[in-house]
Amino acid sequence: MIAGRCQICRQGERLDFRLSSRQRGYTRQWNKIAEIHKACNPLCALCEAEGRVTVATKSHHLQRVSDGHAVIVGQDELLAVCDACHQRVEGLGRDWMRAMRTAKS
Repeated sequence: MIAGRCQICRQGERLDFRLSSRQRGYTRQWNKIAEIHKACNPLCALCEAEGRVTVATKSHHLQRVSDGHAVIVGQDELLAVCDACHQRVEGLGRDWMRAMRTAKS
């Protein structure tokens, strides 16, 4: 039982036990790193690779933090992406590295 209800009763409900961004390591230090990265890389790398010009809004980790990799990393371990590409890359699951390698080259 979870939260006083059995699995059958909870079927269809969304369980979200994700930690807050702060609890996952996204601190003021990360915010500074991400802002510097976006200032140095103002365009989305994935859009550029496809011939589009889009402003980057996120600094995306090349190695997944959810796999245990560090949040605080060097600039060469980040990729500047727009919101749409960030959602697309996150949706790729384990195939995201292929997209990253293509954009970095």
